[in-house]
Amino acid sequence: MKKSQDNVIKLGRNQGTIRPLENGKFQYRKMIITEQGRRTEVSVTAPTVEECMRKMSSKDRQLQQRKNYKQNTPLADAMYKWVENVKAPTLVPQSIISLKNTIKNQIEPSAIGHARFQSITTEELQTLINKLNFIDHYSKSTIKKTYDALNAFYRYVSTLYKFDNPMLLVVKPSDKNIVKPTKEIQFLSEEDTKKFIQASVSTFSNGDLIYKYGPMIAANLFLGLRISELLALKWTDINLDEDYITINKTLITMENPAYDASQPEKMKTLNIHKVMEVVQPFTKTKRTRYVTINNSAKELILYYKEHLKKYKPTDYVMQSRNGNPTNISGVAKTLAYIQKRGGIENKITGTHELRHTCASFYFAQDIPIETICSILGNSREVCEKTYVHIIEKSKREAASKINLPGIELHLRRA
Repeated sequence: MKKSQDNVIKLGRNQGTIRPLENGKFQYRKMIITEQGRRTEVSVTAPTVEECMRKMSSKDRQLQQRKNYKQNTPLADAMYKWVENVKAPTLVPQSIISLKNTIKNQIEPSAIGHARFQSITTEELQTLINKLNFIDHYSKSTIKKTYDALNAFYRYVSTLYKFDNPMLLVVKPSDKNIVKPTKEIQFLSEEDTKKFIQASVSTFSNGDLIYKYGPMIAANLFLGLRISELLALKWTDINLDEDYITINKTLITMENPAYDASQPEKMKTLNIHKVMEVVQPFTKTKRTRYVTINNSAKELILYYKEHLKKYKPTDYVMQSRNGNPTNISGVAKTLAYIQKRGGIENKITGTHELRHTCASFYFAQDIPIETICSILGNSREVCEKTYVHIIEKSKREAASKINLPGIELHLRRA
């Protein structure tokens, strides 16, 4: 930075100059390349040199953002860039992946996915939302994610480019108009739960567990943790003296920054995968909660602990050989093997059904829904939506219990 005799501050090659004005303020002037590729001079004015530089830096960022959204950019490509440049700094990795998956699965394959984003009309956007509901029969949550992604994207780029936002008049389907019915959740019956536990603790003739993590997977039938919470547990989180577990972190899957998609063979040789699993220091709801360990869960945890060759308090409870938490896909495979060994016919298809099974036990004991929500770490709204079939069944059973014995009504019917 050089200062000339007339107090003009020269900032260096292609960085412009700052000069004092008669009114006591400063003016920063600089040549820039516009989005059309032309050189033009821009200037900002501020009370201080520092403020001038901040303003010019802001203009530079806006220009760069405009360059990222050329008029002929397809909708899906523009949305991917929007995620990387605008949303990524404000979201946790799992939310970034979820948003990109929405673009990849619902928007990119659509009729407007490769159309110029500035040429897309309100009618075309509404057609996409309606198609997801009436033709593709996506769930309420998937439709909402798609609508919200398009809404946020167009709100941003329409402000940036100063054109009418085509999403303003797009209507999201109301809950009663969602075509896809609520999916009935799966869970193990009491009898199948007993079979599952017996199979999960099976051992070889030498006494080693057939399924390394079997007892801990079975313990979750009574703990009801999200699989991401279960795999993030360390032994320091489990208090077997006072019988509770502290839930304050989760295992998430995110894109591996070391992976080079242009060199897949090299990545395979180096054992570098597209995604990686990382423990984030907070839960899905951003709140720490405490889960009580009942006698059944405690017995399974102690049984698991006895079969570990060695472990340290700071180890992950379900730790792989490299010292990292075991992955979700491995647990899902073990879940299938245990059910096959146990001879379970009405099988659950995913790790989340362990949590649903736990919830079903609580509902069967007429535990208040507020308590169940607290144990599972769900809001009441989510709990009611997820377990609607169990709740309705409980209502029917409750209604049947108030039939008074010995009373028969003989009513005339027209």
